[in-house]
Amino acid sequence: GWVLQHREPALIPNTATDARWYLRARQDANITSKSVVAVPLVLQRHALGVLTLSHTKVNHFAETDASVVASIAEQAAAAIARLQLYQAEKRRRKLANAIAEFVQKLPATHTQSDLLALSFQHFWRIFPFQKGIIFLWDRDYLVASGTYGVPSPADMATLSVELYQNDFARPLLEKSEPLCTTNLQNEESWFKDVPAFTGAQSW
Repeated sequence: GWVLQHREPALIPNTATDARWYLRARQDANITSKSVVAVPLVLQRHALGVLTLSHTKVNHFAETDASVVASIAEQAAAAIARLQLYQAEKRRRKLANAIAEFVQKLPATHTQSDLLALSFQHFWRIFPFQKGIIFLWDRDYLVASGTYGVPSPADMATLSVELYQNDFARPLLEKSEPLCTTNLQNEESWFKDVPAFTGAQSW
């Protein structure tokens, strides 16, 4: 915390008496670190993280050790940044390839069920998920038209959910705005009475 906030190295001879060492660690008997040297991982003013070395003996590290660690951290930050760029580019290419393949296969789909199955197949390649449902908007109702990973697809074939005026999903349909929530159970209008949605946490 302190190192990342101040963007400065920290040499802590005794973690029991230094306020820069986080309080939870000082109170946890399972954490045996007695002396610590920590330096920020920074590249072009962008903080990537913190490199921390610790020892079970008090006063184990010296100022010269902190200087060496700081030098190593500079090289590590550059290497981490290169790796992050590589991984981001890899994800971008994977996404672009999946979308391109999806578009190429579209002309060969002649039924709605084939189209929905193809959609789920490519969605999973981009970001794996456990269950998927494609709803089509019919006036004030969401009508289930395709499923993936649902235990009883036959039951979903007749699922029709009414959206009320204050429903949290209405902006998705009326304003074409993306919607993401990490805890569905806290949404008062989530369809908790629909068996297929029981236990869902994120959407």
